[in-house]
Amino acid sequence: MDKNEKKRKLVKRYLLIVGSLVVVFGLLAAAFVFAYSVVTGGDESHLATQKPVESDQSVETPAPTATSKPNPIEDIFRAPDRTTALVLGLDEQGLLADLQLLVTYDALANRADIISVPRDTRIVLPQTEVRAIQQDGRSCPDDGVMKINEVHARAGTEKGPAAAQRQITRMFGVDIDYYVVVNVAAFRAIVEEVGGIPFTVRPKGYYYNPPDQDLVIDVPGGFRVLSGIEAEGVVRYRDDYGGGDLERIGVQQEFLKAFLETVLGEERLMSNLPVLLSTMVSYVKTDFGIDSIPKYVTSLQSINMDNIHFHQLTGTAPTIDGVSYFVYDEVATEALIYEIFHKNNVEQAENDAEDMDVSTLRVQVLNGGATAGMAGTTRDALNAKGYNVTATGNYSGTQRVQTRIFVREEAHGAPFVKEFKSAVVEIDKDIPAVYDVVIVLGKGE
Repeated sequence: MDKNEKKRKLVKRYLLIVGSLVVVFGLLAAAFVFAYSVVTGGDESHLATQKPVESDQSVETPAPTATSKPNPIEDIFRAPDRTTALVLGLDEQGLLADLQLLVTYDALANRADIISVPRDTRIVLPQTEVRAIQQDGRSCPDDGVMKINEVHARAGTEKGPAAAQRQITRMFGVDIDYYVVVNVAAFRAIVEEVGGIPFTVRPKGYYYNPPDQDLVIDVPGGFRVLSGIEAEGVVRYRDDYGGGDLERIGVQQEFLKAFLETVLGEERLMSNLPVLLSTMVSYVKTDFGIDSIPKYVTSLQSINMDNIHFHQLTGTAPTIDGVSYFVYDEVATEALIYEIFHKNNVEQAENDAEDMDVSTLRVQVLNGGATAGMAGTTRDALNAKGYNVTATGNYSGTQRVQTRIFVREEAHGAPFVKEFKSAVVEIDKDIPAVYDVVIVLGKGE
């Protein structure tokens, strides 16, 4: 093989990987499915030089932060250990978020998890959010009670994605790096462009034509290749489901699996790449930066359907004040979030921490949450367990839900992970020399 032929093959492979990354991102969003390789953690202000606060001081004082010095070459090709996105599927008017997926990719395990959030989920929007929406001249109930699919519509097209993202973060207590927003027009277009989706429809099919809605669903039963209109009908239908929205979510997830199996083949993606990229640009709204693509090249080549796992929330469907809602089981949901986001970290930390003398590690605790006095309370609790917290302070960087444990040596973070509801260990060689560990408490604590 001559050099030009090798070069052509390398270029083709690179275009396949990069193009597929962008396309699958939009495809999975538009088809209400996981964008396993599209999101990446952006710039993160790490903790560095700070003025320590003596441990016997009762008042927490602000602690300035500085940016650490990452290796720029390594960062280009290294995916974050975990990346999470919120995928919103909007209705025909582009307002109500009739489908919401919390999608997370664990790069270490090469595993994707997708949690479907029922559109009828009952939520209470915080008063700060209610007032912000009303001050923008938009309608919002004073008590903040609504279905979760209303959040995007009430906040408006411009602010809706971020408002929906904040609400999902409050529900699940996890950080969300990016959002992806598409509407049903994108969904139909993409299904058509890949030649339809082979799918087995329930024997009696799906038929729905209400006189008061601009919606006609006409999908015969049996195995068929769904057109864009038919695919939309399958994922939106719920007229005679005994299980309501939960049953519809189950059908949606079956469709998503069929969709992935159809579009993830290398030749299929390559042949459809130009038109699919054009569709993504036209229809998909996201805050994902294309400069992050190289971080996911390796992951894209190895992930498959066996690596993608779908989940549903459990709960009840009561009628409250004449309105049908879905009320999720908070205990079961917390267990699901723990299983997906935290279990492996906690188990690994427990194994690594068994033989470590935590009293030898010098620790600073910074309040990065919203509760005054949290750093001092945490200091006392840790010291009572034999830790050596020498100073507290307030974190002046961006607040996050997850607690961050900054260390110079990765092993030093292991004992602390098990002490918090949600925690991630980050290596930062530039933390102050007087500390071995700096803990920035998250809002989820």
